[in-house]
Amino acid sequence: MTLGEFIKARHLTHDDFARLSGLDRVAVTRYLSGTRTPDREAAVKIERATDGAITVESWSRRKRRAA
Repeated sequence: MTLGEFIKARHLTHDDFARLSGLDRVAVTRYLSGTRTPDREAAVKIERATDGAITVESWSRRKRRAA
């Protein structure tokens, strides 16, 4: 599952997910667009906010594939 899929499935806005995760809305939007990859701290917040649906490891796999 991607972050976009998670947000869509739960009918959240970027603002909603930003508040839920403790991240900045602009950062969330950039993660969704692929223009930015979360650092480890942000990835941990995403994993916690999604109850493990999007793991820290999933971001590093995406980063390796893009390289």
